[in-house]
Amino acid sequence: MKGRHWSIVAILVLLNYLVFSQLVVLVMESNKPAPTPTRTPKPTFTPTFTPSPIPPPPPTRTPPPPPTPTPTLVVPPTNTPTPEGGPTSTPPPEATATPVPVETRTGRTTHVVQPGENLSQIAQRYGVSVEAIVQVNSLEDPSLIYTGQTLIIPAPGEVLPTATPRPPTATPQPSQPTAVPPTATGGSPTATPVPTTAPSGQYQYRLGRTVTCSPNCGTTGVKGTVYDVNANYAPGLLVKVWADGWCCGEDETSIYEPYEILIFPGAKGGHWYVAVYSHDGSTQLSDVVDVTTDWEPCQPLSSGCQWPVVDFVAQW
Repeated sequence: MKGRHWSIVAILVLLNYLVFSQLVVLVMESNKPAPTPTRTPKPTFTPTFTPSPIPPPPPTRTPPPPPTPTPTLVVPPTNTPTPEGGPTSTPPPEATATPVPVETRTGRTTHVVQPGENLSQIAQRYGVSVEAIVQVNSLEDPSLIYTGQTLIIPAPGEVLPTATPRPPTATPQPSQPTAVPPTATGGSPTATPVPTTAPSGQYQYRLGRTVTCSPNCGTTGVKGTVYDVNANYAPGLLVKVWADGWCCGEDETSIYEPYEILIFPGAKGGHWYVAVYSHDGSTQLSDVVDVTTDWEPCQPLSSGCQWPVVDFVAQW
């Protein structure tokens, strides 16, 4: 009985202790300062303006300039003539046919002969016939074309007129005493000493082939080549051109290029004489060749004649 009494006392003491400790804790908690709340600022919204991209202005189309017509240059002939009696090579002449309507010339072009080419290959390339190229270029022998020669190519299906050749030829004159060559140089009219022509075969040089001609509205003159007996360029000679009442133009031949004599700075019609002379101009060495030039027409591909091509070849 006595032991049970002490057990109750111990339980009560323990309960008192627990109650007292809880009270102490509560008092201490109540004495703590209350925490001060901290105000958190709200974020400020700042609108951002993004400009819309401005599309670039559309490009302005610039119309291309109108095409400028380019006159066709006729390359001086460089083929080799043959001795008298043999076949003669044909230069690159302009067509001397009666002018055709403009619509029939539409589509024409030019072709520069390349090494190894022949008329058949050229005709096949442009879709025309060999006969059409021969006719429009007044070729005497279709097999004789040379590298660098400029040919006029007609338009496919073009109707070509009948060609009317107009080749100036050497004009023999009665035999007279020793020829007196023209010596003055310039354009002032003077009495023209026309050289005489000896009997055929007497001179050292003769006309190498039929004279051809090309149109040119900018200048008028005479050009060509003088060949020696080996078919090479004959240097150191004078080629002279003169007319009745005008004496005279001349050019010295060389081994590098054909001779070229300017007569007038524009298209000029007239009748001219051409011959070969010794280097000092004192001795006539060829027949006198008559050539004629036109005032008009002079446009490219026309039948006009402002630049006759006169080639000479040495006699065998």
